[in-house]
Amino acid sequence: METIKKLISNPQWEVVEFYESFPDTDEDLGKVISSFANTKGGYIIIGVKSEGKVILGYGSAFEKMKILDRTLDRLSPRPDWKKSRISVNGEPLLVLEIKKSNDEVRFDQTAYFRKGKKNVPNPEIHVFISYSHEEVSMKYLNENDRNSLISFIKKPLEKKGIVIWYDHELLIGDGWVEKIRERIEKSHIVLAFVTQPFLNSDFIQKEEIRTFLKKRKDDGLVVMPLMILPCHVDDDYQWLKDTNWYPSDGKYLEEFWDNPVERAEKFRHVLDQLIRQAELIRRRWLHD
Repeated sequence: METIKKLISNPQWEVVEFYESFPDTDEDLGKVISSFANTKGGYIIIGVKSEGKVILGYGSAFEKMKILDRTLDRLSPRPDWKKSRISVNGEPLLVLEIKKSNDEVRFDQTAYFRKGKKNVPNPEIHVFISYSHEEVSMKYLNENDRNSLISFIKKPLEKKGIVIWYDHELLIGDGWVEKIRERIEKSHIVLAFVTQPFLNSDFIQKEEIRTFLKKRKDDGLVVMPLMILPCHVDDDYQWLKDTNWYPSDGKYLEEFWDNPVERAEKFRHVLDQLIRQAELIRRRWLHD
């Protein structure tokens, strides 16, 4: 009750939305619910003027509750929420509390985030995988092998609006250099599979790494090196020495391939770190 009173008298727009009466359509309501669920959670208060402070009472709002049911049917997954009726200054109000969701909540296939008073479509986070075309690296990207890294991380990332791209998606006839440049430019995160062939590749070092480092300096691109196998990291790879890689304890991912439990633990850590970096990128975007 006290929280609602404070929000009415001093609206914190990131976590509150007012309606004088229940919305006539579910479009706006769906975007608000999605944005609250994906940001900090929030309150939808019916019976208050849109700018807050003036309390009207909800009147016939309950007659339109079927709109809420329709709206919830268009949200995937459904967020946790609860409905309550309270009285403020003698006027009845209808309050819908939307809980923050662990999964990205989409309204008609689009996720929204709360940015001040606005419900803005969620920017997809793009991950570019940089690797050398060698057998040991390729097996981590084998989507037909459910034990591979890509099989472990791809679907959970997609649920969070995080899209992975690597060059297996090139089509016959594509200009592969131009396409790679285009995808790097679009990316927010680079996942680099570090092996000696990776470090020895002229194309990777002169084309990809040079572009990564410029984009990291100019735009805040996140470069996440994964140490697949032992390799010689000398002063020519100062960027790598200066970047926190994984595993960081002198181990290499390939050491854990034949142990299903340890392999899954390492892959889960990579997944968790990608999600955390994506959340940080979105948080910066929300506050720009």
